[in-house]
Amino acid sequence: MTPKKILLPCLLVASLAFCNLAVGQEAVAAEHDPRSIKTMNRCDKDGDDKMSEEEFISTAKDDEAKKAKKLKAFKKFDVDLDGFITYGELDARFATMVKK
Repeated sequence: MTPKKILLPCLLVASLAFCNLAVGQEAVAAEHDPRSIKTMNRCDKDGDDKMSEEEFISTAKDDEAKKAKKLKAFKKFDVDLDGFITYGELDARFATMVKK
């Protein structure tokens, strides 16, 4: 096979993969509250689409008052008490809050 015949299918596959990635990102944005996405992007350090208490509180740095406030907020968001906040829990909580 000539290099041109190999290159064209590779470019086609790569372009389809990038298109699917872009569509997937739009789908996530369409199905979640923008505040949920912003919070998850800021706090979910390991990228597993859920935040542990440690990840959530770590954004407070060394400020003990902020850590206490964050812990209280974490407990409100973690409805199923599994120790993680998911997109579903964020969306449900934000749905009850007035947007600023």
